[in-house]
Amino acid sequence: MTRAQPHSAPAPPDRVQQGTFWSGRRPPAEFRGLLVAVVALSGIPALALVVLEGLRSAGTLAAVGVIALSLLLSVTLVRRGESELDRRTGILVQLFGSVALIAAVVLSQNPLSVMATSVPFGFTVAWSRPRWLPVLVGLAAIAVATAVTNAMPAAAMDARDIVMMGIYFGAAVLGFAGSAIGWQMQRQMDRFHADQNDLSLARERLRFATDLHDIQGHTLLAIKMKAELARRSLDRDPERVLRELEDIEGLAAEAGVQTRRLAQGYRTLTLAGELANLDQLLGAAGIAVRIERHGSPDSEHEELLATLVREAASNILRHADPEQVVLEITPTSVRIRNDGTLGGTADPDGGSGLIGLRRRFRTAGGEVAWGREDTVFVVLATIGDAA
Repeated sequence: MTRAQPHSAPAPPDRVQQGTFWSGRRPPAEFRGLLVAVVALSGIPALALVVLEGLRSAGTLAAVGVIALSLLLSVTLVRRGESELDRRTGILVQLFGSVALIAAVVLSQNPLSVMATSVPFGFTVAWSRPRWLPVLVGLAAIAVATAVTNAMPAAAMDARDIVMMGIYFGAAVLGFAGSAIGWQMQRQMDRFHADQNDLSLARERLRFATDLHDIQGHTLLAIKMKAELARRSLDRDPERVLRELEDIEGLAAEAGVQTRRLAQGYRTLTLAGELANLDQLLGAAGIAVRIERHGSPDSEHEELLATLVREAASNILRHADPEQVVLEITPTSVRIRNDGTLGGTADPDGGSGLIGLRRRFRTAGGEVAWGREDTVFVVLATIGDAA
């Protein structure tokens, strides 16, 4: 087992730690690109249809200008890179969106213009509170646009046009807001997985501390009692004092051996127990684990292979960011594959843990090898006939 590290301070709320997909308040560049694509898919086709269907209308040019301004605002907000809007900015965006929607509908007299001018409402639905307010403002703007259009001479919006405007508005808002809210949910999941990762490491440290306490506490108590007995026997039974001092020396030596075994992860382990522990630790960190068993190793090799599994779990949590870990177990080997090795963060020589295990395997007639295969990091331990 890798030596426990000192407890570190908790991460700030907006910093997501290793093992996550996105981090921080600022959406990543690839996600902002996706939102720009949503804006384009919502606005450009609708803008083109407005132009094609309204070439004979005198207000089409003005409507096109209004729609273009609305799309430009949406792209600017996306490229601004903030995942939250303050109250003042949210109100201004809704006000501009309402004016743009009403002007575009009245000037073009085409329900399609609603889709092209609804994206700002989707932005405020996703990144401001309360979410229902932008929807209510947008529907009110559609109602005002319908009333103004119907009040104009030789212009009328029938029930079908009103229903279609509602559908266009909903499609644009849901397309944009759904993508943005999905990112926010992913962010929360990243935080959850980071917390679970920290909790798993804390449990491992607690288990180490508990084992250390069991070893040292029992030994120190025995040493204390024997030292007290030797002190009381100093004057009347020098031979007993000598025996007690020899026992104290033996207890101290045995405590040192057990402590070294604990620090190196060499205490009695079972392969089944370490597999269950690995599944729990990595699963809590949001990592999928698949264990493929093709037989069981001999009992004389089980503890050594269990030590390898424990070391692998610790290394993956500390040095990798995988989505999946696969363990293949045969009577003579254990292969551990993870698809999340971070370039430049892992020790190319395997670290002291794997190097120490290699020495132990070679002493037992086995071998441990590790390395990258494309984007996958593989640790292979063989012992017995396979070695």
